[in-house]
Amino acid sequence: MNTEPEKTAELPLHELNFTPDWVKKPSRPVPASSSEPKPGSAPASSSTTAPRRVPKHRDRPTGSTAMTTGSAPTRSDKPSRPKTPLAPAPVEVEFLPEDQALQTIIETLKHSRRAHALFDLAKLLLHKAERHRVRITCKPDAAGNRPPLYFVAQAEAPFLTRDEAARYIFQRHFDWIAETVVQEVEPPKGNFTFVNRCGITGEWLGPPNYHEYQNILVRHHQTRIPHVPFDEFKAKIQTVRDETAVKAWLESMSKRTEYVCRLGPEPRTFTNRRDLEKYVADNFLDSFVTPVHELVLSGVASRNIPHPGILQAVRQAWEAELRFPLKLVNTIRPTLQKNGFAFFKLPNGVTFVNPVRVRRFEAGTNLTDEVRQLLTVLRSKPKGVTMAEIKAQLLTPQTTAPDATAPDPTAPVTGPKITEERIVADLHWLIADGYVVEFTDGRFWAPPEKKPAPPAPQITGTSLAAATEQPAPPATTTSIVQPAGTETSPQPPPAASEPSSPSSSPTA
Repeated sequence: MNTEPEKTAELPLHELNFTPDWVKKPSRPVPASSSEPKPGSAPASSSTTAPRRVPKHRDRPTGSTAMTTGSAPTRSDKPSRPKTPLAPAPVEVEFLPEDQALQTIIETLKHSRRAHALFDLAKLLLHKAERHRVRITCKPDAAGNRPPLYFVAQAEAPFLTRDEAARYIFQRHFDWIAETVVQEVEPPKGNFTFVNRCGITGEWLGPPNYHEYQNILVRHHQTRIPHVPFDEFKAKIQTVRDETAVKAWLESMSKRTEYVCRLGPEPRTFTNRRDLEKYVADNFLDSFVTPVHELVLSGVASRNIPHPGILQAVRQAWEAELRFPLKLVNTIRPTLQKNGFAFFKLPNGVTFVNPVRVRRFEAGTNLTDEVRQLLTVLRSKPKGVTMAEIKAQLLTPQTTAPDATAPDPTAPVTGPKITEERIVADLHWLIADGYVVEFTDGRFWAPPEKKPAPPAPQITGTSLAAATEQPAPPATTTSIVQPAGTETSPQPPPAASEPSSPSSSPTA
């Protein structure tokens, strides 16, 4: 029994009320009320408080008036689009315990000598990303086949398709494949009075009279906004008639960007990034992207998955497992059994893990009066009692029935005095032997007594003979075949045997 409070640093069960940072929403600071005085200022009285000014709102045209006057609708007038929840990717997610974290919990359980709820241990592994791993597999299709995941090992990033993985490498880790080199070149020459600008990205495209203008349009659309239709992109091009804009475009054209590929036996230079990406995808992408049918990530890496659909699937699976961690419980149960832990259930159906196998006293076991009174108190509540309740019932004088041999038969006689040291000593050996269970919240519980086995039935000599008597085999008729032409004389019937006398009886 633990006489000191349990150290929460080793087995922090208080974390069960916490939520990981990756599902928390940032809280907005609440502004202080204007009616509350600021620190260091004198409290405002009702006589000195100035009346609050009510701002005058200007009359704004609304509805049909706004449309007839030609004014643009304000942000509040526009209908708000409902936010569509992100759909999870078609993957299956399973949580596994981290070996080091599970071993730390096991050592803590052995030293605590207390019973812990099995589901609470699973939740303890889920609350910290460092304590579990995540297994991800694609769901099987109609034919029962599981498509592979495409894993970028250097970033621990899974994707559903090979193109998604390649796009992630080109956008987030371009330095893996190439080096960007900017060189000074001579700017274009000509009479340019205006330039065009992309209405989507805001980048300068150049004047239409520049000989490379059409190629710049195609290249900009392919590399920057391939998801936008080309006609829509051209319709949003803006024309800027400003000398400063022309100078800004000329300055951007005075620098040329080249891409030197780092892959392959010899470096190769590209002036177009799209050509570089096609070259890498055709020749070197397999060295970065690996197809796998089953992927196991660390808990920290599972929180930083760049694919939004897979990340949403992991988040939903984590929330469901935290509410009812049955899968993780079935995973850690064999390991706990291998380390000598026993499982038992309370009457309310909650399963607990105990370092010692729970035992029960048989009815009629010779116990001291102090131990018997202690067990009676522990069994008084199905969920256990606290130490304060034990002391309140055992440390107070117990009265017994009046004794006829006493000088005063009507006066109650107090029972044996129980000290607090005796209670602690009895609880210590009862918990060590498994007859009493101590829970993490300080409650003590004792299982009910074991009912005595029913006595074996007594077998008498008559019943033994009846049980061992074998039935006589049925009589068989033997037919004798005589040769042809011979006659057989009838045989007399067999003589009846004399019945046994009633006084005779079989011997056992």
